[in-house]
Amino acid sequence: MVSPFAGTGIQESIDGTTQTASFRTPFGLELDTFGNIFVSDPDSNLIRKIDRFGNVTTLSTNLVLGAPSGIKFDPITGDKFIACQDTAQILKIDPMDQFSLYAGSSPGIDGFQNGDRLNSLFKGPLFMDLDRERNLYVGELGNHTIRKINLNSETVSTLSGGVSGYLDGDLTSAQFKSPSGITYDQKTDSLLVADPQNHRIRKIDLKTSTVSTLLGNGIEASIDGKGLNASFDGPAFISLDNSGYMFVSDTSSNKIRIVDPDLNVFTIPHTFSALGVVKIDCPNQRLLTTDFGANQIFQIKFE
Repeated sequence: MVSPFAGTGIQESIDGTTQTASFRTPFGLELDTFGNIFVSDPDSNLIRKIDRFGNVTTLSTNLVLGAPSGIKFDPITGDKFIACQDTAQILKIDPMDQFSLYAGSSPGIDGFQNGDRLNSLFKGPLFMDLDRERNLYVGELGNHTIRKINLNSETVSTLSGGVSGYLDGDLTSAQFKSPSGITYDQKTDSLLVADPQNHRIRKIDLKTSTVSTLLGNGIEASIDGKGLNASFDGPAFISLDNSGYMFVSDTSSNKIRIVDPDLNVFTIPHTFSALGVVKIDCPNQRLLTTDFGANQIFQIKFE
Protein backbone atom coordinates (compact mmCIF):
# COMPACT_ATOMS: atom_id res chain seq x y z
CA MET A 1 0.00 0.00 0.00
CA VAL A 2 1.32 3.44 -1.00
CA SER A 3 0.67 6.36 1.37
CA PRO A 4 2.19 9.80 2.11
CA PHE A 5 4.86 9.77 4.82
CA ALA A 6 6.06 13.37 4.96
CA GLY A 7 5.19 16.66 3.35
CA THR A 8 2.04 18.64 2.71
CA GLY A 9 2.57 18.74 -1.04
CA ILE A 10 3.13 22.51 -0.96
CA GLN A 11 6.33 23.41 -2.83
CA GLU A 12 8.12 25.18 0.02
CA SER A 13 10.91 24.40 2.49
CA ILE A 14 9.10 24.67 5.81
CA ASP A 15 10.07 22.75 8.95
CA GLY A 16 7.57 21.11 11.27
CA THR A 17 6.38 17.54 11.63
CA THR A 18 5.94 14.94 8.93
CA GLN A 19 2.32 16.09 8.71
CA THR A 20 2.93 19.86 8.65
CA ALA A 21 6.37 20.27 7.05
CA SER A 22 6.78 21.09 3.37
CA PHE A 23 9.45 20.11 0.86
CA ARG A 24 10.37 21.90 -2.34
CA THR A 25 11.93 19.12 -4.43
CA PRO A 26 12.72 16.12 -2.22
CA PHE A 27 15.11 13.87 -4.10
CA GLY A 28 17.89 12.02 -2.23
CA LEU A 29 17.06 9.82 0.74
CA GLU A 30 19.16 8.07 3.40
CA LEU A 31 18.66 6.51 6.83
CA ASP A 32 21.16 6.36 9.67
CA THR A 33 21.33 3.82 12.49
CA PHE A 34 19.53 6.12 14.93
CA GLY A 35 16.22 6.28 13.10
CA ASN A 36 16.91 9.60 11.37
CA ILE A 37 16.04 10.14 7.72
CA PHE A 38 17.99 12.62 5.60
CA VAL A 39 16.47 14.19 2.50
CA SER A 40 18.25 16.26 -0.14
CA ASP A 41 16.49 19.12 -1.88
CA PRO A 42 18.44 20.08 -5.02
CA ASP A 43 16.26 23.04 -6.02
CA SER A 44 16.53 24.83 -2.67
CA ASN A 45 20.06 23.46 -2.01
CA LEU A 46 19.14 22.11 1.41
CA ILE A 47 19.51 18.95 3.47
CA ARG A 48 16.46 18.18 5.60
CA LYS A 49 16.38 15.82 8.57
CA ILE A 50 13.43 13.80 9.85
CA ASP A 51 14.11 12.43 13.32
CA ARG A 52 12.59 9.26 14.73
CA PHE A 53 9.84 11.30 16.40
CA GLY A 54 8.71 12.75 13.08
CA ASN A 55 10.20 16.23 13.47
CA VAL A 56 11.48 17.83 10.26
CA THR A 57 14.36 20.31 10.48
CA THR A 58 16.79 21.92 8.06
CA LEU A 59 20.54 21.43 8.55
CA SER A 60 22.33 24.78 8.43
CA THR A 61 25.69 25.48 6.80
CA ASN A 62 27.69 28.37 5.36
CA LEU A 63 28.85 26.17 2.49
CA VAL A 64 27.18 26.48 -0.89
CA LEU A 65 25.32 23.29 -1.74
CA GLY A 66 25.08 22.95 -5.51
CA ALA A 67 22.09 20.71 -6.18
CA PRO A 68 22.67 18.14 -3.40
CA SER A 69 21.44 14.75 -4.56
CA GLY A 70 22.72 11.42 -3.24
CA ILE A 71 23.32 10.91 0.48
CA LYS A 72 25.31 8.06 2.05
CA PHE A 73 25.62 7.31 5.76
CA ASP A 74 28.87 5.81 7.08
CA PRO A 75 27.92 3.61 10.07
CA ILE A 76 31.52 3.45 11.31
CA THR A 77 32.05 7.20 11.74
CA GLY A 78 28.50 8.51 11.71
CA ASP A 79 29.36 10.84 8.82
CA LYS A 80 27.01 11.52 5.92
CA PHE A 81 28.38 12.11 2.43
CA ILE A 82 26.49 14.35 0.02
CA ALA A 83 26.95 14.38 -3.77
CA CYS A 84 26.42 17.87 -5.18
CA GLN A 85 25.82 17.84 -8.93
CA ASP A 86 26.18 21.52 -9.78
CA THR A 87 29.33 22.19 -7.76
CA ALA A 88 30.84 18.79 -8.64
CA GLN A 89 31.70 18.12 -5.00
CA ILE A 90 31.32 15.49 -2.32
CA LEU A 91 30.52 17.10 1.02
CA LYS A 92 30.70 15.53 4.47
CA ILE A 93 28.32 16.08 7.36
CA ASP A 94 29.79 14.93 10.67
CA PRO A 95 27.76 13.46 13.58
CA MET A 96 27.29 17.01 14.94
CA ASP A 97 25.72 17.98 11.58
CA GLN A 98 28.68 20.20 10.63
CA PHE A 99 29.41 20.45 6.88
CA SER A 100 32.81 20.33 5.18
CA LEU A 101 34.22 19.69 1.71
CA TYR A 102 35.42 16.10 1.40
CA ALA A 103 36.29 15.67 -2.29
CA GLY A 104 36.37 17.88 -5.36
CA SER A 105 37.57 21.44 -5.86
CA SER A 106 36.71 24.17 -3.37
CA PRO A 107 35.58 26.61 -6.10
CA GLY A 108 33.24 23.93 -7.41
CA ILE A 109 34.95 23.42 -10.77
CA ASP A 110 33.95 20.29 -12.66
CA GLY A 111 36.26 18.08 -14.68
CA PHE A 112 37.98 14.73 -14.44
CA GLN A 113 40.96 14.17 -12.18
CA ASN A 114 41.98 11.40 -9.80
CA GLY A 115 44.38 11.49 -6.86
CA ASP A 116 44.14 13.17 -3.48
CA ARG A 117 40.50 13.78 -2.56
CA LEU A 118 40.84 17.58 -2.41
CA ASN A 119 42.68 17.72 -5.75
CA SER A 120 40.18 15.49 -7.52
CA LEU A 121 37.60 16.71 -10.02
CA PHE A 122 34.12 15.34 -10.73
CA LYS A 123 31.39 16.11 -13.24
CA GLY A 124 27.82 15.50 -12.18
CA PRO A 125 28.28 13.20 -9.17
CA LEU A 126 24.85 11.87 -8.31
CA PHE A 127 24.59 8.82 -6.07
CA MET A 128 26.91 6.78 -3.81
CA ASP A 129 27.31 3.61 -1.81
CA LEU A 130 29.93 2.08 0.47
CA ASP A 131 31.48 -1.38 0.28
CA ARG A 132 32.80 -3.50 3.16
CA GLU A 133 36.31 -2.03 2.80
CA ARG A 134 35.05 1.56 3.12
CA ASN A 135 35.32 2.47 -0.52
CA LEU A 136 32.74 5.05 -1.53
CA TYR A 137 31.54 4.52 -5.11
CA VAL A 138 30.09 7.47 -7.00
CA GLY A 139 27.91 7.36 -10.11
CA GLU A 140 29.03 10.26 -12.27
CA LEU A 141 26.64 11.57 -14.92
CA GLY A 142 28.96 13.91 -16.79
CA ASN A 143 32.01 11.66 -17.08
CA HIS A 144 29.96 8.45 -17.53
CA THR A 145 32.07 6.76 -14.88
CA ILE A 146 31.96 4.97 -11.58
CA ARG A 147 34.49 6.71 -9.35
CA LYS A 148 35.99 5.15 -6.24
CA ILE A 149 36.88 7.14 -3.12
CA ASN A 150 38.96 5.18 -0.61
CA LEU A 151 37.95 6.62 2.75
CA ASN A 152 41.02 5.10 4.41
CA SER A 153 43.68 6.51 2.05
CA GLU A 154 41.50 9.51 1.09
CA THR A 155 42.24 9.07 -2.61
CA VAL A 156 40.04 9.08 -5.70
CA SER A 157 40.34 6.70 -8.65
CA THR A 158 38.22 5.50 -11.56
CA LEU A 159 36.66 2.08 -11.16
CA SER A 160 35.09 1.80 -14.61
CA GLY A 161 33.69 3.78 -17.51
CA GLY A 162 34.70 7.07 -19.07
CA VAL A 163 33.12 6.73 -22.52
CA SER A 164 29.42 7.27 -23.08
CA GLY A 165 27.93 4.07 -24.48
CA TYR A 166 26.90 0.55 -23.66
CA LEU A 167 29.48 -2.20 -23.42
CA ASP A 168 30.06 -5.06 -21.01
CA GLY A 169 33.51 -6.49 -20.34
CA ASP A 170 36.41 -5.75 -18.04
CA LEU A 171 36.53 -2.59 -15.93
CA THR A 172 38.74 -0.77 -18.42
CA SER A 173 36.66 -1.39 -21.53
CA ALA A 174 33.12 -1.26 -20.09
CA GLN A 175 30.91 1.68 -21.03
CA PHE A 176 28.02 3.39 -19.26
CA LYS A 177 25.74 6.25 -20.24
CA SER A 178 25.29 8.64 -17.29
CA PRO A 179 25.24 5.96 -14.56
CA SER A 180 23.30 7.15 -11.54
CA GLY A 181 22.17 4.85 -8.72
CA ILE A 182 24.72 2.51 -7.14
CA THR A 183 24.04 -0.17 -4.54
CA TYR A 184 26.61 -2.47 -2.98
CA ASP A 185 25.59 -6.13 -2.65
CA GLN A 186 27.50 -7.58 0.31
CA LYS A 187 26.52 -11.16 -0.47
CA THR A 188 28.15 -11.14 -3.90
CA ASP A 189 30.73 -8.36 -3.34
CA SER A 190 29.41 -6.53 -6.36
CA LEU A 191 27.92 -3.19 -7.33
CA LEU A 192 24.48 -2.86 -8.87
CA VAL A 193 24.48 0.14 -11.18
CA ALA A 194 21.41 1.84 -12.60
CA ASP A 195 22.19 2.82 -16.20
CA PRO A 196 19.10 4.92 -17.04
CA GLN A 197 19.92 6.03 -20.56
CA ASN A 198 20.70 2.43 -21.53
CA HIS A 199 17.53 1.29 -19.68
CA ARG A 200 19.43 -1.48 -17.93
CA ILE A 201 20.75 -2.56 -14.54
CA ARG A 202 24.44 -3.40 -14.74
CA LYS A 203 26.54 -5.47 -12.34
CA ILE A 204 30.17 -4.82 -11.45
CA ASP A 205 31.76 -7.90 -9.91
CA LEU A 206 34.51 -6.56 -7.66
CA LYS A 207 36.14 -9.98 -7.33
CA THR A 208 36.53 -10.63 -11.06
CA SER A 209 36.73 -6.95 -12.13
CA THR A 210 34.08 -7.45 -14.79
CA VAL A 211 30.93 -5.61 -15.87
CA SER A 212 27.83 -7.43 -17.08
CA THR A 213 24.17 -6.65 -17.73
CA LEU A 214 21.97 -8.08 -15.00
CA LEU A 215 18.53 -6.78 -15.98
CA GLY A 216 16.88 -5.21 -18.98
CA ASN A 217 16.84 -5.68 -22.74
CA GLY A 218 17.43 -2.01 -23.53
CA ILE A 219 13.88 -1.36 -24.72
CA GLU A 220 12.49 1.83 -23.19
CA ALA A 221 9.39 0.47 -21.45
CA SER A 222 8.15 -0.83 -18.10
CA ILE A 223 7.43 -4.43 -19.03
CA ASP A 224 7.73 -7.21 -16.48
CA GLY A 225 9.68 -10.37 -17.16
CA LYS A 226 12.80 -12.13 -16.00
CA GLY A 227 16.34 -10.83 -16.14
CA LEU A 228 17.33 -9.70 -19.60
CA ASN A 229 13.78 -10.21 -20.90
CA ALA A 230 12.33 -7.45 -18.71
CA SER A 231 12.20 -3.85 -19.91
CA PHE A 232 12.95 -0.72 -17.90
CA ASP A 233 12.14 2.92 -18.57
CA GLY A 234 14.92 5.10 -17.23
CA PRO A 235 15.94 3.05 -14.17
CA ALA A 236 17.86 5.48 -11.98
CA PHE A 237 18.04 4.30 -8.37
CA ILE A 238 18.26 0.95 -6.61
CA SER A 239 17.72 -0.28 -3.07
CA LEU A 240 18.46 -3.81 -1.89
CA ASP A 241 16.96 -5.52 1.15
CA ASN A 242 18.42 -8.27 3.33
CA SER A 243 16.48 -10.99 1.49
CA GLY A 244 17.95 -10.11 -1.89
CA TYR A 245 14.94 -8.21 -3.22
CA MET A 246 15.81 -5.20 -5.34
CA PHE A 247 13.69 -2.06 -5.66
CA VAL A 248 14.24 0.13 -8.72
CA SER A 249 13.01 3.64 -9.53
CA ASP A 250 11.85 3.59 -13.15
CA THR A 251 11.99 7.35 -13.46
CA SER A 252 10.63 7.83 -16.98
CA SER A 253 7.47 5.83 -16.23
CA ASN A 254 7.46 6.96 -12.56
CA LYS A 255 6.94 3.43 -11.33
CA ILE A 256 8.75 1.28 -8.78
CA ARG A 257 9.89 -2.11 -10.00
CA ILE A 258 10.53 -5.07 -7.69
CA VAL A 259 13.13 -7.69 -8.58
CA ASP A 260 13.12 -10.95 -6.62
CA PRO A 261 16.29 -13.00 -5.95
CA ASP A 262 15.58 -15.07 -9.10
CA LEU A 263 15.55 -11.86 -11.18
CA ASN A 264 11.81 -11.88 -11.81
CA VAL A 265 10.64 -8.29 -12.30
CA PHE A 266 7.28 -6.99 -11.05
CA THR A 267 5.75 -3.50 -11.02
CA ILE A 268 4.02 -1.80 -8.09
CA PRO A 269 0.62 -0.62 -9.43
CA HIS A 270 1.07 3.04 -8.57
CA THR A 271 2.28 5.91 -10.74
CA PHE A 272 4.18 8.72 -9.03
CA SER A 273 4.51 12.30 -10.26
CA ALA A 274 8.32 12.52 -10.49
CA LEU A 275 9.99 9.56 -8.83
CA GLY A 276 13.26 10.08 -7.01
CA VAL A 277 15.31 7.78 -4.77
CA VAL A 278 13.94 4.57 -3.26
CA LYS A 279 15.26 3.35 0.08
CA ILE A 280 14.37 0.22 2.03
CA ASP A 281 13.67 0.86 5.72
CA CYS A 282 14.13 -2.62 7.19
CA PRO A 283 13.44 -1.80 10.88
CA ASN A 284 10.04 -0.37 9.95
CA GLN A 285 9.35 -2.94 7.20
CA ARG A 286 8.64 -0.38 4.53
CA LEU A 287 10.01 1.20 1.39
CA LEU A 288 10.48 4.96 1.29
CA THR A 289 10.63 7.04 -1.87
CA THR A 290 10.84 10.70 -2.75
CA ASP A 291 8.48 12.27 -5.28
CA PHE A 292 9.79 15.67 -6.32
CA GLY A 293 6.73 16.28 -8.49
CA ALA A 294 4.33 15.85 -5.58
CA ASN A 295 6.84 17.46 -3.15
CA GLN A 296 6.35 14.57 -0.75
CA ILE A 297 7.96 11.44 0.63
CA PHE A 298 5.89 8.28 0.32
CA GLN A 299 6.01 4.94 2.10
CA ILE A 300 5.10 1.57 0.65
CA LYS A 301 4.15 -1.26 2.97
CA PHE A 302 3.75 -4.80 1.72
CA GLU A 303 1.11 -7.12 3.13
